[in-house]
Amino acid sequence: MSRWAGDKIVIPRPNGDAIPDLTEDAPSPLLTEGELAHYLGVSACTVSRWRLAGKIPVFHLPVGRGEKSTMIRYRLEDVNNWLRNYRR
Repeated sequence: MSRWAGDKIVIPRPNGDAIPDLTEDAPSPLLTEGELAHYLGVSACTVSRWRLAGKIPVFHLPVGRGEKSTMIRYRLEDVNNWLRNYRR
């Protein structure tokens, strides 16, 4: 799960590196399915089921020329907003 580092939140990646911190000027980090699963404390299969069911916000990162040439990523800011709204 996440850890506090001073007044900023640090999200460890499964490999031990930290996901870059959010600042007002920086864009929200894009997480892989595994990184998001680690952040939320659930399995990657659960995140995948939520994505396929349309329950969690997804960011499609274009990587090629075809309309299906995208990488699935999750914007941390979108996920945190989804969590805030989900808990209500």
